[in-house]
Amino acid sequence: MAKQLGYKAQAFRGATQIPNIKEITNPTATRDEVDVTDLDADDFEREFLLGFKTRANAIYDGFYNVGNAVHEGIEEDFNDGLSTPEAWADTINHNDTGVELRRYAYTGTIAAFDVGPLSTEDPVALHVEIKTTGSIVIT
Repeated sequence: MAKQLGYKAQAFRGATQIPNIKEITNPTATRDEVDVTDLDADDFEREFLLGFKTRANAIYDGFYNVGNAVHEGIEEDFNDGLSTPEAWADTINHNDTGVELRRYAYTGTIAAFDVGPLSTEDPVALHVEIKTTGSIVIT
């Protein structure tokens, strides 16, 4: 049976780990379709080429810690409108040893930050989205 991975996945802002992240969605890419059909097309079928990639946001979901410097720093920078792209990354680690197996590194800015919903029975949720720019480096 294959070993399930992901329990020790981590998210990073620069070299600093973002604590209490429970779910990570990597910035997937789609490619634009460019219609290159002309009137001389065989069988009157449309013809397409693939164009530039468009990346979705990286998404980090977890639990918010009041007083945590990393969480509060992300929140403050989002509220201040910080728009300078910076380094972000997430990793897949071995469940038993914690050894990093794969790293996804990208550059981006904070596109969304949300705390809540607030509940009397559950931890406070944290939702962060990073708008990526450029390529993802996978190591």
